[in-house]
Amino acid sequence: MALKIIKHGMDTRQVVARFEAERQALALMNHPTVAKVYDAGTTPRGRPYFVMEYVPGVPITEHCDRHKLTTEERLNLFLQVCDGVQHSHQKAIIHRDLKPSNILVALVDGKAAVKIIDFGVAKATAQKLTERTLFTELGVLIGTPEYMSPEQAEMTGQDIDTRSDIYSLGVVLYELLVGTLPFEPKELRKAGFDAIRAKIREEDPPKPSNRVSTLGDDRSAESAKLRQVDARTLQRTLRGDLDWITMKTLEKNRMRRYGSMQELAADIQRHLSCEPVLASPPSVAYKTRKFVSRHRLLVGAAAVVVVSLLLGAVTTSIGFVRASRERDRALTAESLALAESENRQAMVGFLTLVLSWANPARHEGEPISLGEALDRAHEEVARDGGMPPLVEASIRRIVGSMQADRGDLHAAEQNLRAALEIAETDLEATDPLTLKLLNSLGHTMLLAGQYELAMSVWDRELAARLETASEDDPDYLTNVQNKAAAFLGLERYAEAEPLLLQALEGRTRVHGKNHSRTMTTLANLAYLFDRTGRDEEAEALLLDLFDRRSEILGPNDPRTLATSSNLADFYGRRGRFDEADLPSRRAYEGMDRVYEDDHAYLLEAMRVRAEILNGLERLAEAEQLAQDCYRRTAAMLTPESKETRKVATLLAILHDKQGNATEAELWRRRAEEPASGGLISRGTS
Repeated sequence: MALKIIKHGMDTRQVVARFEAERQALALMNHPTVAKVYDAGTTPRGRPYFVMEYVPGVPITEHCDRHKLTTEERLNLFLQVCDGVQHSHQKAIIHRDLKPSNILVALVDGKAAVKIIDFGVAKATAQKLTERTLFTELGVLIGTPEYMSPEQAEMTGQDIDTRSDIYSLGVVLYELLVGTLPFEPKELRKAGFDAIRAKIREEDPPKPSNRVSTLGDDRSAESAKLRQVDARTLQRTLRGDLDWITMKTLEKNRMRRYGSMQELAADIQRHLSCEPVLASPPSVAYKTRKFVSRHRLLVGAAAVVVVSLLLGAVTTSIGFVRASRERDRALTAESLALAESENRQAMVGFLTLVLSWANPARHEGEPISLGEALDRAHEEVARDGGMPPLVEASIRRIVGSMQADRGDLHAAEQNLRAALEIAETDLEATDPLTLKLLNSLGHTMLLAGQYELAMSVWDRELAARLETASEDDPDYLTNVQNKAAAFLGLERYAEAEPLLLQALEGRTRVHGKNHSRTMTTLANLAYLFDRTGRDEEAEALLLDLFDRRSEILGPNDPRTLATSSNLADFYGRRGRFDEADLPSRRAYEGMDRVYEDDHAYLLEAMRVRAEILNGLERLAEAEQLAQDCYRRTAAMLTPESKETRKVATLLAILHDKQGNATEAELWRRRAEEPASGGLISRGTS
């Protein structure tokens, strides 16, 4: 047991009130993670005291580092903390000063047990802490700056709710994952009083994965070592789910944080169970609104210039987006029409409406996605008589294509189908915009693994193109290539082969053998050879293609890296794991540098690398990478998708090898779910 008593000379009315409040708070709670109160009273000299459970532990961060807990082990320990704080919230108690020194860990029967202490009055009773609580002497700022929520930094003392504790625990989580605080403590504390408050309220911290990279080689290596990995692996482990979960707890706007500790714990458990998490990166629209709110005068002055540039460069923007996917090569009727005065005026009006719908005041501060802003702006325009269909369809095509390339396939499909509906109503079937929309929609369906739907969309495009185009038309040849890619996804190789040969002959004739489009067709042909048992042809073609892409596109181009991954996959499927090691590592690490967010190429390279590590019997590395790949693939597609199920099968094999029969059976069941789609890494276009 421990005796807690107010020191002589500290027994002011305010301190005594807080002391009594803490005693009552602890007495209300009955939870394994909260220290128990056994007795309370007043000494003969009138000094209040209470007798409580003795907690012999050390701060949670110190415990984790001392025992070199892995990231997964740290998260499981953190769940105990969430459970305890959730209990206090259910008792209508807000801690207000959650930090590592108030979250102690001790070993009980060989297992780590969490105890949460000092509910709200640690500084008031002058108990010596690891982190010094500032300014509480003035009764103005309650809490510790490094762990303080933005609303606490307001100093009003009002309107503090349980989400303030969620923010503070988010900082603790950040520290457990990264090994340092979101903001450097020395820099924070040497700032003036108002500067500290402003930083807490206004400045967004870097994502955990980015924070690791800014620590410097020595600090990042040491932090990773304490988690039993290297710095690069730590950064990769944090990227994605754990970045999103942590940053959601640290939102300045508490409406965007988790609503309860229970919600936070549930998302962490989803991550640990390799299930898609609810947290996600802030939308582009939200980040834009935050920038505007901080720089209103600058944005106001620049708005006219920006809109003018957008309108003047709309054809360039369309060409850039499509050229990046090798679809558009020339100014078309679409871009010419957008340049007409009437459509330019309509574009100004529509962009103004989209921006107005992005104003937080219109939806009580809640985030709104770009797609939602477009939808609401469209509804308003429709009520007022509509707008030129070409403008709206073109906008939706651009946005939808960008969403597909980022991996937001559901939103991409919605925008592209809405645009296609307009085009089919108001434009000819052979209009360039209609054909581009069919091409983009088919590409989106292919990425989502909906091969039959992709095929039907491209059949419509092909029929329309044949009315006006020759067989040497580049867009016609792209259409043929795309249909072949869909057949490959369906494993209908006999039907894919003649289309690939037709596309290869035409593209070689039109573009030359070293053009990127020609090489895309060769990549698909190599995949077909691989899957149909023509090993010598497949290997020779992959090696030649890798050399050519390296020379022409560069070694770090995603298409070069995809070829490296395909070569590793070819070797791995034949048990040649030593030969597969270098190309699989090169592909995965390269893709990881190229794509900050998830992409079909990156996820495929991750899976192949994990397969090769399994073949090399590097099981721990393989399992960690495969679990990360499963989470991210399931989030991008679905847990039942063909590609996700491939990773589940690998995880079942890995657990079997390591003697984890229960886990292996769980992953086998996941792998047996009906397939609903997958990814294609050979490429369309």
